[in-house]
Amino acid sequence: MAVLPVSLGYVTRARAPKQALQYGAMFVLGMILAHGLLGAAAGLGGASAMGWAERFPALARSQRGFDIGGGILLALAGLYPLNAYFFWIPSLAI
Repeated sequence: MAVLPVSLGYVTRARAPKQALQYGAMFVLGMILAHGLLGAAAGLGGASAMGWAERFPALARSQRGFDIGGGILLALAGLYPLNAYFFWIPSLAI
């Protein structure tokens, strides 16, 4: 993150270092705010979807199957980035 003000200084055609630092700080602040707001929106959306799914009677009959399938999917999603590092399955490590 410390390189952002320097690179922004070059992009803005070598403006004053103070202005490049301000641009970099605003960029970092914007990224932090966007990450926080989008994460909160995703969390609220997921919570409301879970509340809806728990009240939906057709899904209640197969709750255990969804729990097991979700657990397996979560485990596989965690193994995928490890595969990119360790190359267990080279065709997936792109």
